[in-house]
Amino acid sequence: MNSEVFRNILCAQIQPNAAKLIGRHFIQQMDNDPKHKAKATQEFIKAKKWNILEWPSGSRGSRDDSWSTRQGWRFVLSEGIWKPLSPMNNPRTNHASASLNGEIYVIGGTLQVAVEVECYDPYSGKWSSVSPAQKYVSNFSAVGCGGKLYVVGSCAIKYNALTLQCYNPSTEP
Repeated sequence: MNSEVFRNILCAQIQPNAAKLIGRHFIQQMDNDPKHKAKATQEFIKAKKWNILEWPSGSRGSRDDSWSTRQGWRFVLSEGIWKPLSPMNNPRTNHASASLNGEIYVIGGTLQVAVEVECYDPYSGKWSSVSPAQKYVSNFSAVGCGGKLYVVGSCAIKYNALTLQCYNPSTEP
């Protein structure tokens, strides 16, 4: 896919469907793929006056940590920018993250057999380890809802089945 094809998809699919489902005012996030950063694409987006949320630099890790990263980011809505968090305890890659009860959780992405979980407290600015996920997962997503953290995913290597796991921070010792 090139920049021209991408712009056609934006016009024909993304913009009308997002407007219909979300409403006129929505923000789209794009990574740093060359077709997203192409001059023609940037000029097109500017002319349409669309809101694009920038992808934070370094979000894919660095060569210093073997392509894993300790860097986390938070989006400051009032300023419309991403700001870095203090470094995570463990470098991660291919992990998931979710917000729950005002804290940020990162799940998996380490080289451990267990699916390690860390929690960021924005008031102290520190990360802490919490109970690992009960089952190993890859190809997964996480979401915080109703005071609990849900992890849904699968791992063809070990289970070849979809799993749904629930973490309740109020039961953490």
